[in-house]
Amino acid sequence: MNYQRIHDAIIDRARNRTLLGYRERHHVIPRCLGGTDESENLVELTAREHYVVHKLLVELYPTESKLVYAFWMMARGVSNSKYERDYYVSNRDYESARQLFSKVSSAKQKGKVLSAKHKKALSLAAKTRKTRIPIKHSEATKQKLSALWLGTTRSEEDRKKISDGQRGKKHKIIKCPHCGKDGGNRTMKRWHFDNCKTLKSSNNYLS
Repeated sequence: MNYQRIHDAIIDRARNRTLLGYRERHHVIPRCLGGTDESENLVELTAREHYVVHKLLVELYPTESKLVYAFWMMARGVSNSKYERDYYVSNRDYESARQLFSKVSSAKQKGKVLSAKHKKALSLAAKTRKTRIPIKHSEATKQKLSALWLGTTRSEEDRKKISDGQRGKKHKIIKCPHCGKDGGNRTMKRWHFDNCKTLKSSNNYLS
């Protein structure tokens, strides 16, 4: 397949038209290959065309890490707050982009030695990064989940696995302000504090 011919045909078509509605600006000669921001080196493409052009570029320059990175970001970021992309990325394209990105990233990092300062910064970033997004269930969902587990019991094997997995871990102990019970952070916040039966009984009594 002549990737260069297809690429040039898309660019030539873009230079001889005026797009209405959503469009994305593209460097005909990528900046990583020496292209500039001059108007002669810029064209406006549809979201689908922009994706196809970058797919063609990594076929033409498979070792150019910046082009591979751009294609990978387009393959995994079809929709976000900045772009209104509505094209479809096939499983094959996604896998290809991911593997190519992994390959060039690995080659780029090979032989590099991180300084102690850099390692410390990476460690701090990993420790402070919020990886979990708290999930808030509706009351109806909570009732369904509760009914699902009602009357079920864990086998001795499951209990042993849970026990072995938690052994040696240090858990933060907190106290419920309503009933005074102590316990682990996650369990206490699930069954006590705002969900404490003592608090609910008091509220029912006052009402």
